[in-house]
Amino acid sequence: GVSREVHAITGAPLGPDPTDPDAEPSGGDSADDHVAIEIDPELPAAYRNLGMVQAYALGRIDAAVPWFERAVARDPDSPEWSVWLAASYLDLADDEQARLWTRRALQLAPDHVTVHVIASFLELFTGNEARALEHAFADQAAGRDV
Repeated sequence: GVSREVHAITGAPLGPDPTDPDAEPSGGDSADDHVAIEIDPELPAAYRNLGMVQAYALGRIDAAVPWFERAVARDPDSPEWSVWLAASYLDLADDEQARLWTRRALQLAPDHVTVHVIASFLELFTGNEARALEHAFADQAAGRDV
């Protein structure tokens, strides 16, 4: 992903407006996922997959965000899509949006390990080491073996 330092130095663009339902994310996407969307436009995993291609295959986290937003719009009760958004905004150094999506994910799945990992990084990056450690050790504190 895009590190906070690289983002701060380059000022990487944030890409299409994720709040605009008609904005088209940029290219480089998987043809199979586009076919899946044509067959079932309400399938959130296809949108997540297209976001993952943007973020991890092409290094364009900014272009992944609109795809993850579309997944949330189709399945707002799944913590998975909120986690992807929180992680993306964390990589983009947008702490406000990262916190919003992390809180949403924690509300949807308070025991989800990945949610606590993202929350831990967010707290660490924003200078709250004590909260970062609480999230990092949430599973141990709850008596779960990870």
